[in-house]
Amino acid sequence: MDYVCDWALDDVPALMKTGAGPLVAIPYALDLNDSVIYAVERQATGELYSRLTATVSRFDREMSDSAPRVLTLALHPHLMGVPHRIDELVRALDLLLKHRIAVFMTGSQICDWFLGATAGTRHVG
Repeated sequence: MDYVCDWALDDVPALMKTGAGPLVAIPYALDLNDSVIYAVERQATGELYSRLTATVSRFDREMSDSAPRVLTLALHPHLMGVPHRIDELVRALDLLLKHRIAVFMTGSQICDWFLGATAGTRHVG
């Protein structure tokens, strides 16, 4: 196992020291999880997009003088794929696709990028 995605963490990956070697903790945002927003919090359609635009805006300001951020969208077809939310999903993806520095990656791609960028860095934990 190289990485874990459900570690409560900031929006920047971190190295964790384990008995079996290093483990990359990849951020996993519950605040941009459609299950939390719509099934648990019972927010109105549009809330995920509203939170996403606020997050992108904050990341734009923070990244000007620090490390890149990992923005995760946890999406479930039975929540975002329904007719009254699909347009919200399209708008959210369009926002990210049009963003000047957004890059779409899998968990393993994030892990590889982070390990390459932090070679020689100390582990946390």
